[in-house]
Amino acid sequence: VESQFQAVRAAALAALLAAPPAASSNDAQRTLFLARHDPDEDNRATAEQVWSACGLAQSKEAGVSPGLRVQPADLLRYLTHEAAAVRDAAVGAFAEAVAESEQGVAPALAKLFAAFSQNSPKEEEIDADDPFAAMDRKRQLATFPGEEASSRSAGDPQARAAIMRALGAVAPSLTPRDLPLVSTFLTKVLGDDDELVRDAAMTAGRDMIELHGAEQVQQLLPVYEKYFDKQAAGGGGGAEDEAKSDNVRQGVVVFLGALACHLDAADPKIRQILARLVSVLSTPSEAVQRSVSDCLPPLMKALTDDERRALVESLLAQVTDGEGYADRRGAAFGLAGAVKGCGISSLKAYGIMDAVKAAVEDKKNPDAREGALMAFELLNLRLGRLFEPYVIHVLPMLLVCFGDQSEHVREATISAARAVMGQLSAQGVKLVLPALMKGLEDNAWRTKQGSVQLMGAMAACAPKQLGACLPQIVPRLSETLIDTHPKVVEAAQHALKAIGDVIKNPEIEALSDYLLGAIAKPAELTQPCLDVLLEMTFVNVVDAPSLALIVPVLSRGLRDRRADLKKKAAKIAGNMCALVADPKDMSPYVPLLLPDIRKSLIDPIPEVRATAASALASLIRGMGGVDEHFADLIPWLTQTLQSDGPMTERSGAAQGLAECLAVLGQEHFEAMLPEILAGCHHVAPHVREGHLTLLRFLPLALGHLFEPHLQEALAEVLTGLADQVEAVRDAALSAGRVFVEEFSHSGPSLDLLLPSIEDGISSENWRIRQSATELMGSMMFRIAGTSGKVLNLEGGSDDEGISTEAQGRALTQTLGEQRHHDLLAAVYSLRSDPTLAVRNAAVHIWKTVVANTPRTLRLVLPHLMRRLIAGLSAADDDRRQTASRCLGELVRKLGERVLGEVFPIFSDGLANSDAATREGVCLGLAEVLAAARKEDLEQYIGDVVPVIRDALCDEEEGVRNAAGAAFDAMFRHGGADVAADIVPALLSKLETDDVALEGLKQVLKAQPKILASVLPKLAAPPIDATRAATLGSLAEVAGPALPPHLEALFPPLLAAMGSDDPDESEAATGAATAVLRAVPDEAHYLLLPEVIGGLEDESPGVRCAAAKLCGVFAAEAPCFDEEDDVPQLVKGLFELFIDDDESVVSAAWTALGVVMGVVAKEDQAHYLRDVRGAVETAREKVRRRNRGAGVKDLLIPALCLPKGLAPIVQVYLQGVLVGKNSEVRESAAEGLREAVMSTTTAALKPHVIPITGPLIRILGDKYPGAVKSAILGALAVMIDKGGPALKPFVPQLQTTFVKCLSDANRSVRQRAAAALGRLMTLQPRVDPLVGDLVTALASASDAGVREAMLRAIAGVFAHAGKGVQTPTAERARDAIFAVGISAAKVVGDAEMNAAALALAHVAAWLPDDTRASLIDRLGRDELSSTDGPGGTNDCRGREARASTLAALARTRPELILATHAAATLNGLVRAAKDEACVSSRVGAARGLASIARASALQSGASCPYLPKLLPVLGKLLRDESADVRIATAGAMHVLCVGSSRDAVGAHLGAFVPQLADVAVGDRSKDVRYYADRAVRSVLRIMDSPDGLTYAQSVLKAGGTASAARGKLTDVVLRRLQGLPDEEEEEASKAAMGSLGADEEDDDEVVLGD
Repeated sequence: VESQFQAVRAAALAALLAAPPAASSNDAQRTLFLARHDPDEDNRATAEQVWSACGLAQSKEAGVSPGLRVQPADLLRYLTHEAAAVRDAAVGAFAEAVAESEQGVAPALAKLFAAFSQNSPKEEEIDADDPFAAMDRKRQLATFPGEEASSRSAGDPQARAAIMRALGAVAPSLTPRDLPLVSTFLTKVLGDDDELVRDAAMTAGRDMIELHGAEQVQQLLPVYEKYFDKQAAGGGGGAEDEAKSDNVRQGVVVFLGALACHLDAADPKIRQILARLVSVLSTPSEAVQRSVSDCLPPLMKALTDDERRALVESLLAQVTDGEGYADRRGAAFGLAGAVKGCGISSLKAYGIMDAVKAAVEDKKNPDAREGALMAFELLNLRLGRLFEPYVIHVLPMLLVCFGDQSEHVREATISAARAVMGQLSAQGVKLVLPALMKGLEDNAWRTKQGSVQLMGAMAACAPKQLGACLPQIVPRLSETLIDTHPKVVEAAQHALKAIGDVIKNPEIEALSDYLLGAIAKPAELTQPCLDVLLEMTFVNVVDAPSLALIVPVLSRGLRDRRADLKKKAAKIAGNMCALVADPKDMSPYVPLLLPDIRKSLIDPIPEVRATAASALASLIRGMGGVDEHFADLIPWLTQTLQSDGPMTERSGAAQGLAECLAVLGQEHFEAMLPEILAGCHHVAPHVREGHLTLLRFLPLALGHLFEPHLQEALAEVLTGLADQVEAVRDAALSAGRVFVEEFSHSGPSLDLLLPSIEDGISSENWRIRQSATELMGSMMFRIAGTSGKVLNLEGGSDDEGISTEAQGRALTQTLGEQRHHDLLAAVYSLRSDPTLAVRNAAVHIWKTVVANTPRTLRLVLPHLMRRLIAGLSAADDDRRQTASRCLGELVRKLGERVLGEVFPIFSDGLANSDAATREGVCLGLAEVLAAARKEDLEQYIGDVVPVIRDALCDEEEGVRNAAGAAFDAMFRHGGADVAADIVPALLSKLETDDVALEGLKQVLKAQPKILASVLPKLAAPPIDATRAATLGSLAEVAGPALPPHLEALFPPLLAAMGSDDPDESEAATGAATAVLRAVPDEAHYLLLPEVIGGLEDESPGVRCAAAKLCGVFAAEAPCFDEEDDVPQLVKGLFELFIDDDESVVSAAWTALGVVMGVVAKEDQAHYLRDVRGAVETAREKVRRRNRGAGVKDLLIPALCLPKGLAPIVQVYLQGVLVGKNSEVRESAAEGLREAVMSTTTAALKPHVIPITGPLIRILGDKYPGAVKSAILGALAVMIDKGGPALKPFVPQLQTTFVKCLSDANRSVRQRAAAALGRLMTLQPRVDPLVGDLVTALASASDAGVREAMLRAIAGVFAHAGKGVQTPTAERARDAIFAVGISAAKVVGDAEMNAAALALAHVAAWLPDDTRASLIDRLGRDELSSTDGPGGTNDCRGREARASTLAALARTRPELILATHAAATLNGLVRAAKDEACVSSRVGAARGLASIARASALQSGASCPYLPKLLPVLGKLLRDESADVRIATAGAMHVLCVGSSRDAVGAHLGAFVPQLADVAVGDRSKDVRYYADRAVRSVLRIMDSPDGLTYAQSVLKAGGTASAARGKLTDVVLRRLQGLPDEEEEEASKAAMGSLGADEEDDDEVVLGD
């Protein structure tokens, strides 16, 4: 365990762990305790395990501490052990033992001191009584010259150092009583002869002071002051030599300075200590001065600013004016320490730099300059990189001082320069170098010299900084060697020599003279230097200084004109990275070498390019790949490779890139290979040439790594061989030759080469075929051992060649018989190539390698047939033509002789499992049949027909196509006989063999006329799924023959499409679609009627199928003519939009979507008229269908489907958006309104946003009023139908509608008012809008605008009055009354009627008492004095009041009957008696009728108001005004239509006689018109057999209306019975009238009833 060797200790501890010793042994405990502090961590861990295994690791809770078993004194002997590892372990063990001991370190101190004394040097004692002892001692001490005599033994310094370290380790355990004793002991030890011991003592003292100095400063301070007092008194070191005194003084100063840091800042002793330290600076010992400098920084913080300034100034004065060197040097040390303590800012604050600079510039005082330079040196050393910013300011002074006259100043300058350069960081080097470089360009030689010397001083830089700066320094120093001033040249030589002196490589050190010589005289000595470098064998690595000297020589060699120098320099540069320990050392020089290597890479001399390429690859390999210096290398090589410069540049770049890819590895190469191959077919010829040249060098550089990519590379080479540019072909040829040379030596290599060559000879490009043929010939010539240079090949017979049997055997032996015959078959087939050059190349090869043509053909015939069959089935025309010509040539030349051999091959080939082979067989058969004569085929027809028939039923389409060609060729020979043998057989197989249909298609494709014999059987109704599929398939190939049969085809197909069987329907649909696709354009006039005709069929299934077919026709029929066909399809399909069958409706809707989808979006508006007309027609039919059913909405079923407007919505939108004129836009908007009215809310929802947005945008543009009015109408209907889906548009719509209320066009204003009212159903906050409308009404000056505002208010209250607050409603009431009622005399009828309607709607939402007051006011006889201009005799005022009451009665009759019946009826009756105002009587008639009708609906026969009101209405029928009579008749009509017969029947006598008089005898035609309708409704006359029963019963004698019998005769009744019913609703609406509404107004609530 006490061994010096770690492994021995580890083994011993492992053994102890395996067999733990007895715990009672004290020696074992001490040894294990020592091992627990072993320097090795693993050994310590093992020792802990052994300690625990021995039971020594007891917890403190148990009362026993592990350390108490070993006493500190027991470990002292280990401190002096001969093994260093044991001493190191003993230091830690001793410290732990002391820490665990209750007695502390005191008992062990005496023994510790004694152990130190025992191991200290001792004087040998001399017996004073022995006279000869002194002589013997002198003789023993006699020394040789140069040896130092000593009277003492050295002792054991290692043991003493270990004791000092142990003393430092127990510093935490020292007590105050121990400190003076230990401090005194350490002070003595500081004078030890051994530096290791002194350092250990120094460290121990510092540790002790750091731990105990703060508490025991007053106790320790006298110990160290006493030493200085003794020195001052001269009694301290009389017997000690000067070196020992310096050592002790240095240590004590350090202790004293460290102790002073613990004093209070105000303690005067700090200043005493500081003064003592400063005084010690004059000691002529740099070690003491340095120690004092170390102590100063912490003490400076205790001084005031003035004290610091005074101290700095005194030190500065001492630096420049000190008497001796030691004074100035010590002051410089002190100044550096003081500045470090004060901070870097003190340099400027205390003017230090200015003072030192002034001293440097003091030309009269060399001592001041020397001291200032020493200050620079020590400031740099003490402050380190903090001083670096000042270096740039110091450099000019150093440059000047290098040439100082004083040698001491120059030496100080060199020291300062070394200090400056040694402390520079990488950033500092960047700051300094530019200044030095600039100094080299100075005109003053002294500045140049100084700069050179500073550069030489950079040899003192750290290795990292030195490596960074040398690449820039050495070249500039080399340039300085040719300076005109000898001093500068000498300085440069010394600087280079300084750099050479730091070279660590022995080989380069030996060659440094050569290198420096080559740098100094490049023209003369570069070549010898390169030769020596090439011959030198390097054993050691090359360091950065070595590279700094080598690289300039290499760069000079690479730039030389001589090729041999370029090659040598390139080779050395490439190998340089292998000689450096770290590639990073080479990194700074790569930018210097790389440009020169690049230049050599494009040298005109091939050898130089090759060497440069290898050098570049070696450089990349040595640098570990493409780093930042090579980042642009590959792009540069690629760019040069693709440049249009000289060919040599592209060749060099290709060679360099190939070498680089070989270095970068397979992964990088494979990543770049696609780009390389792509460049081979670049559009620029020079790019293609460069990439093909690269393919030439890649196999040479990559070797076997290139082999897996040989085939794809060879394919590019073959393409390049066919290039039209000669240079590209040459490059490809060179690459191909390299491929053949490198990879044609063995079977595996040929396996890679031949597939690509065979692909090449099958290429579509004739140049590729020619090149591949030539390349194949070269390979065969090389294997056969012939040059291939054959003369006089043209002419003569093919039967004989110039080859020999031996050459044939060589080919067979190398290639193998199978491959040999395949190649010969390929060569023979190429003899029939369409291109002459290919044929000549193939003939050349054939005659060169074939000795006997007939015999060879017999051998290769199977291989040749396989190749020809494959060629016939190829997609390339040239290959098919080659195979066809070759096969035809065989048949024509050999005739009947070859047919007997060919047909069996074809029969066998047709049984082959490969589809391409069977296809080629059929194509070959077709060629043979086409080339053979009819008489030669007669004996083989029986064998050929079954082959063709079977081939027509092959599973593969390509085979069947080829069989069709064979059938066509056979049909030309055999005609109808051949068809008779094949077609019936195929028809019979249709139901059992699915492929028979495909065969039949091929037959029809070859001979379409055969369709006439096939169609009757297939098209006979009914058509099942199988026959439908057959028809569809045949239609695809029998297009031109179809038109005559369309009339017979479509009816059964449509019937089958409408079948309930899904398979049959699907098959029939496919067949019909195929027919549509196959019919040619010229048969369009026959096809469209057949398609549309099915839409009118009685069967829903047929109609549904016809609708689907319309969509298919539009989408897929080639003869579809959009302009002519779309209108017809739209009209026909819309007929089905209201069909009774839902499936028909859905099919028609889907089909129309397909039809309109074919039309381009911008062309949709062209069909607006057709679509709108179809919609109007459909709505009219729906109206007629719903007559009498009570259905109000006219909904078109197809448009009510989900997304119902999808097929036609773009027609309307495009018409609105891009219509060619305003009429089209208006029509589109009106049509969109009609379409929206014809659908449902759910169906409209998906279209709300696509429709509303464009309409709002259009309203914002300047369009005519008619267009805007139509769009407003469409938007109003969208609001009704769209509902909540329009909520996102409410703000925009509201703003737009309000804006339109002020439009110049009345129709726009009216529709905007109507739309605004409807919009309020979606607006939760109505009051702001009402307030705005009321304000606008009051301020509007235009009567039309006021009317629009009034109608808008009416609409808002009618649709959303519930949401209006009472104050807002009252404000609206006042404003309306003021505008339309009080001022009735000055307003027009339209405005007055609008005001009446608005006031009626507002009144409905007023409180009951307020509404009652308003009604009472409207019904009074006279107006009060506050009623404005309408006085008692004001007819307009009475008219306005009567209109308002009538409007209120008509809009809210239930409300009137509930709360205000008396007041309202009185007012209306009073108005009915107003003889002066016709309008009042008209309004009274309508109002009274509305109340009577409502009352009758509520109460029936017990209605209390009918007996009172009907006589009044009867009286009005006799009014002298026709308008009153018309209104009354219409009102009576509405009353009777809406009331039950029982309610009105009892009161007929009160008004029917008057009504009959009007109907029969009134002078006004209009009055009679409305009276007729009224009588018809009153007497319940209907257009039915019993339609007069009720009328006759009440008109007969005794009936309730018998008084009218005289007028209403049977003739009159029958006339009334014949009136048209569709006019009833229109008549009733007209009879009730509108409150100022125009004909286009359509909102009953806002614009009238």
